[in-house]
Amino acid sequence: MNIALLGTGIDITEALRSKVYQEFEKLKKVLDPRVHIAVEIGKINKHHKRGDIYKAEAKIIEPKAEYFANFITQNLYTSITTLADELFEKVTKSKAKHRSLSKRGGGKIKQLLTLS
Repeated sequence: MNIALLGTGIDITEALRSKVYQEFEKLKKVLDPRVHIAVEIGKINKHHKRGDIYKAEAKIIEPKAEYFANFITQNLYTSITTLADELFEKVTKSKAKHRSLSKRGGGKIKQLLTLS
């Protein structure tokens, strides 16, 4: 699993880097080892009147599928955690959908074989 981390408007500290790697570690269970993950974190812009607004977005590129999610919050660490959770849900939902489709196809073939 290859994670590319990009910072927009902020410096990527070691704490941010470790948070991203820690949160995306749980995706190893459901993703192909050859997967490429591009993560971008940073400030949206500098002209907000009240506080900083941070964004976190990621794109997962697998050999057979692509997944994308982004979040905008006032806390950067919260947006990283929410981003990883959302991607985990998208990947598991897609994999479960694919498995159920192949099982339904197998059931139809079995019905056809028993009828003949």
